Amino acid sequence: MSPSPVLLRTERLALRRFTADDAELVVALHGDPDVMRFIDTGRPVRLVAA
Repeated sequence: MSPSPVLLRTERLALRRFTADDAELVVALHGDPDVMRFIDTGRPVRLVAA
């Protein structure tokens, strides 16, 4: 899969659109209580396999 174009770049950060290659990392973030306490309801998201 080709890399997404960077939307914004600073010295420490590069923002780009998510790709399918990011799925595993996004799932890990959404399951981490230390991350999710700042997002939405503050609770980790449990993903159910389809």
